[in-house]
Amino acid sequence: MLFVFRPEKVAAIMESDPDFYRREGESLLDSISRVSAEAMNGELLGYGARSLLVRPAHAVRIFRGKDLLLYYFVSDPDSHHAASFARLRAEDFELAFGWQDLKFTLEMMD
Repeated sequence: MLFVFRPEKVAAIMESDPDFYRREGESLLDSISRVSAEAMNGELLGYGARSLLVRPAHAVRIFRGKDLLLYYFVSDPDSHHAASFARLRAEDFELAFGWQDLKFTLEMMD
């Protein structure tokens, strides 16, 4: 596995719940590897929810053009927070590929 991250950004998230993110004796990289292997790394990836199974939450879909689905993730139950995460992830595609025709949708999941 390859992990690319900014330690200061990841550390701030991990400090928000040290009992979950930082087991005794684990290095930062070991902690990231463990939560990634457990599919509980959504907050670290900037999605706003730890996993696809968290409820309540918003399903976020990012589209290019009219209907080409590029990406799906689960985000925060607060629609303002979810929209902020969606906007940032859409900007990632714009920065990486130069695409201007991006949009996102939010769908509440209980």
